[in-house]
Amino acid sequence: EAIQRVCHDTRTLQPGDLYVAVRGPRLDGHALLDEAFRKGAVAALVDQMYAAQRPPAAPAAPLLLVPDTLVALGRIASVHRHRLQALIAGITGSMGKTTVKDMTASLLRQKAATTCTQGNWNNHIGLPLSMLGMNEQSRFGVFELGMNHPGEILPLSEMLSPDWGVVTAIGPVHLEFFDSVEAIANEKADLLRALPRGGLAFLHADDAYFPILEAASPCAVRTVSIRPDGDVDLRLESHNGVLSVYERDTGDHEQMPVPVAGKHNLINAGLAMLVARTAGCDWEQIRQGFAQYSPPPMRWEVETCGAYTVVNDAYNANPVSMVAALETFAQMRAKGRKWLMLGDMLELGDAADKAHQELGEQVAAGTWAGMVAVGLHAHKICLAATAKGMQKDVTAAFHTVQEAGDWLLQKLEVGDTILLKGSRGVQLENVLPLYKEFRREFSETALILLKPS
Repeated sequence: EAIQRVCHDTRTLQPGDLYVAVRGPRLDGHALLDEAFRKGAVAALVDQMYAAQRPPAAPAAPLLLVPDTLVALGRIASVHRHRLQALIAGITGSMGKTTVKDMTASLLRQKAATTCTQGNWNNHIGLPLSMLGMNEQSRFGVFELGMNHPGEILPLSEMLSPDWGVVTAIGPVHLEFFDSVEAIANEKADLLRALPRGGLAFLHADDAYFPILEAASPCAVRTVSIRPDGDVDLRLESHNGVLSVYERDTGDHEQMPVPVAGKHNLINAGLAMLVARTAGCDWEQIRQGFAQYSPPPMRWEVETCGAYTVVNDAYNANPVSMVAALETFAQMRAKGRKWLMLGDMLELGDAADKAHQELGEQVAAGTWAGMVAVGLHAHKICLAATAKGMQKDVTAAFHTVQEAGDWLLQKLEVGDTILLKGSRGVQLENVLPLYKEFRREFSETALILLKPS
């Protein structure tokens, strides 16, 4: 029976899938073979060790025996990639990877069939599974490469074997595992080192680590910038929600709506446009692609909750993205006051204390109604903010999201707006049920007030 897809999760497995049994830190996928076959798997990729210790009641369906299922999965994906004629772009960076990946795929789809990374499946499991989503109709493949530790980008790049490479902003992410931001830039540059000499690298010319990335590329480099004097392939300007794009090769000057808020997202949009233009997209296709683009969850999601507005940007955070979020929030139009709910920035290692202190100082420089911080470093943020003049009665630190949400709820007034920003591990979005419940109570109260006597 023909294999339709490849899947490692029995919760999403469909009839016709090849099931890959992955040994994880909490669960061994071999224990779920019976469930996989009950759900319609046509075969399973399993470790030889399992076969040697195979229990008497093991499934009779076809088993593909390999020394290591993850290594085999990567090799299968690599062979599949080379069977196809698609142009493959790999995307990495400290911030904006998923945004640029999704924008780029949305633009390229206006020209031809495009396959991209599912969500943020950017590691040694997610990347090959995403690559295996390509088929003979795919003309473009856009895939995200992520890492937490040194030495992870190169094997992913070798598996993907990209024709083009895109590096987004570089910043102090995962400093717990790296000696410096320069070391992070060098790790990200491994994607570029894997490019063929006839390939292309797409870079942000304004990035402080652009020289390291440019030097690592064995092929031609194309660039984007928001500097007014930048001699780059695409130069960007933004005024009153309109993005102006200047293309050096053609002399074109185009205007279009800004797809997402924030100056940092101008560069993300610029990198996507530069890839799409190089791939042959015209400006109308780019406009259509941006019109069809929608940000991933918890990336500047603006939600009205009865009496107030919540901006959920709590997918992740680091010192650079925190500053970008504060700047964007400061420029955002709002009816009432603006409040901050900030969570710890994780995986900063020895740099954590200084980073959270500097964050507090940056908060104090803004015109906020107040701030509540959550996590082990919350008090450092608040102490630094009040030391720089922020009023203590509108500043608080808590260990849990629930405590922070309760405190802030007592401070809010009709029309206020709240920014949620913190690292993934803090899970600031868990405050939303509390506020949505308040929205329900607020609505019921409003109905009572409006009910005629």
